[in-house]
Amino acid sequence: MGERQMKVAAIETHCRTLTDQDKEGWLSIWADDAVLEDPVGVDTFRGIDTLRTTFWDIVELTSPLRLSLLKDVIVCGNEAIAIISARSSWGGSQREVGPIVDHFSFGPDGKITAMRAHWNFAAVGYRPEMEVPPTARERMVAAIEESYRAEVALDKEAWLGFFAADATVEDPVGVTTIHGIEELAKEFWPNVERARPELHLLDDVIVSGNEAIAILSATIGPDGQRQQLAPIVVHYVFDETGKVRQLRSFFNQ
Repeated sequence: MGERQMKVAAIETHCRTLTDQDKEGWLSIWADDAVLEDPVGVDTFRGIDTLRTTFWDIVELTSPLRLSLLKDVIVCGNEAIAIISARSSWGGSQREVGPIVDHFSFGPDGKITAMRAHWNFAAVGYRPEMEVPPTARERMVAAIEESYRAEVALDKEAWLGFFAADATVEDPVGVTTIHGIEELAKEFWPNVERARPELHLLDDVIVSGNEAIAILSATIGPDGQRQQLAPIVVHYVFDETGKVRQLRSFFNQ
């Protein structure tokens, strides 16, 4: 089994064993020092013993639990993205939650070393006190949507205006990394002009703290050779001024 297939298999095992409440099967895919954030910015579980006890208590509390992959797993180097829906018991009733965007990192032995789960937790009444204030959420979502409009319109200055001076852009993750606004203008933007992208959000933007996740499709390329990429999962980190400090784009090539 190749490295990509091993990562996909581990994520499929993650979904299956949680659904089946197979505790030992689920623990077998994690590294001893794994860190699990679920949801991002709210709860963090460190180490296999914490996963075995504290996290698994939550699994049992929310069972019956059913996890389903909504899209093909995206693999970029030692990282992977899974877009998932979950049906769980919460507050005495069954709730459907999705999309959940799980971001996995893997060690050289194929074990999961980290997972960060991005989802709209407040919608099901979980830890509402940790929800991002509506005004901050709206600003981040608006910035993402407006940056896409600028990119589609090939408005270079408007698009660059969404980024911090020291922003880092990885697009795609594991292949190309751009550092700083000057490199974005000189090295990244010509690719945008050649691609002439059409961008469409496929679901609501997920906001967790100063981070956001967008799921989108893109049509790119010259006339007669245009191709569609979907899904693309873009992870944003914003600075305190509302500028994009980091952008990481995941898609299968």
